[in-house]
Amino acid sequence: MMFTNEVLYAINAINEMSLYENKTCLSVANSIGAPYEFLQRILMTLGKAGIIHVKKGPGGGFSSSQERLETVTVLDVLAALGHNVMESSGNRASDRLNNALYDTLNVTLVEFLS
Repeated sequence: MMFTNEVLYAINAINEMSLYENKTCLSVANSIGAPYEFLQRILMTLGKAGIIHVKKGPGGGFSSSQERLETVTVLDVLAALGHNVMESSGNRASDRLNNALYDTLNVTLVEFLS
């Protein structure tokens, strides 16, 4: 299965933030090799969706936790980023494929990253 860079950066950023508390966007971008401004938009979107924690202002940054990795699914990340992979087409074969895709993506980030 192929993911966009946006999705891959999001998943890797969440993982990186779970390892270190309160990281800046720049430090996460450098750690995972993502363009800073692109990652900043991704992280703000994930923050609005409640997937990560955002602390604004001096000393601010982004954070996640190991517990979030154990509860957030790949589908949660896709949905937060606006990727609707579960739309029903009305076609039985396509809907069966969507169900299989759902089962594949409905795993926690810990499971996906292992």
